[in-house]
Amino acid sequence: MTRITNTWARLVGLLLPAAAYARHEKHEAEKDPEHAHRHKLEAKMAEAAVLASGGYALHEHYDKKEEHKEHHEKKHHFF
Repeated sequence: MTRITNTWARLVGLLLPAAAYARHEKHEAEKDPEHAHRHKLEAKMAEAAVLASGGYALHEHYDKKEEHKEHHEKKHHFF
């Protein structure tokens, strides 16, 4: 249970800052029309970071899940 919790905690730790930055840049694009293009590009890059971090966290989650499954499928012989 702690492995799942740690993975999801990492997911939230990576997603929230990137999502907040993307939202901030979208707001800046509306607020500052002179530099709107730059803010839109930075918002798109932050959105890409959100997707990448989510994908990475899910990848790690399934790797740990598979590792856990393989560990329990091994037969333990003492001789």
